[in-house]
Formats: sequence, structure tokens, C-alpha cells
Amino acid sequence: MLESLIALAKPYLTTLVLENEEVQKFPKDFVSASMRWIRSWFLEDDPTTQAVVQSAQPMVVKEAVLEVKLRELLKNPQFEEELRAQLAAFETHHPSRKNVLESHVRVETEEDIHIGDKAPGDTAAYDEKNIVGTGTTIKSGKGFRLGDG
Repeated sequence: MLESLIALAKPYLTTLVLENEEVQKFPKDFVSASMRWIRSWFLEDDPTTQAVVQSAQPMVVKEAVLEVKLRELLKNPQFEEELRAQLAAFETHHPSRKNVLESHVRVETEEDIHIGDKAPGDTAAYDEKNIVGTGTTIKSGKGFRLGDG
């Protein structure tokens, strides 16, 4: 159960603390309130975590430091309760996505590449769908298609 909570919390923390481009899509009041909460647990009174997060260290180092801090904080029942509430709020603001290749992914195959649903029928609305992120490289030996159908 702890590992599943950590798996849910890591994207939340990474998105907000490290302020990636996803955070710009959320309402400003949600981001402000979330950052105040995160700072109160993760950065205030912890100069080591704060220094690493604000440094020029690679993202993987920052994420590792946040995970260590998260594991430590999850020993506190009050933090766990607050975290669950934060994650529930985060989920309501997080854009829905489908068929998305993140930025800087490399895809290489001798076969066809099709990013999208093969058959129509999914009527759900998505905030982001059939997207290839910036810096992504796609090399197909046959064909490439982006989109449904």
C-alpha cells in the first residue's frame, strides 16, 4: 500500500515542486495552495532538500531526493492524510491524456507506427490525445500515422 501511494505521489511532487510545463495548465489558485502545502512539508526546515530542488542538478537527482523525503514523511499519519487529500485534488485538475509520447522519446522500428486509436468508438473527451512530444525522434521502416482510425 505504501508503494502505491508513493507511485501516485511522485508525479504530483515532480509536477509541482519542479514546476514542469504541466503545472502551467492547472488553475493558479490550485497551484498556489498546493505549493504552500508542499513547501511546508518538503522545503521549510529542510535546507538539504531545498538546496537540491533549487540547484542545477539533473532531474533524476531531484526526483530521488524528493522520494527519500516522501518516504520519511509518510511515517507521519497527519502527512499521509493530507497527502491523500492533495492527490485527490490533483487528479481533478490533471489533464486527461491518451496516446501520448512524452518529450525526448526515441522510437525506432522496421514496422508501421500508428499513434492513435485503431478503430473509432472511444467517445471520451481528452485534454491531450495523439501527441508526439518535443524532441521526440520517430524512425519507421514502413509508415507513420498520427491520429485515430
